[in-house]
Amino acid sequence: MAQVRRPGMPEEARKLSESADAITPTVRMIKKGQKAGIFHKGDAETMAICFWASVQGIMETIAMNKNMKTPDPEWIVAMLR
Repeated sequence: MAQVRRPGMPEEARKLSESADAITPTVRMIKKGQKAGIFHKGDAETMAICFWASVQGIMETIAMNKNMKTPDPEWIVAMLR
């Protein structure tokens, strides 16, 4: 997604990527989890951005390193708990 948003990429692809919003629904989920005591306190938007940045970094690393094993999803979700 980040690659498509860079200057010089096809306009249609960039517009499509900009319409994909994973942050807003994740913020809502984090706020619910905070109210339920599942996730720790903190700015839900910042937490959502950090969560997805981590996921993106992991995906990019896996794409570049065929020997890397897929991490346990619990490791990633643990940053919210």
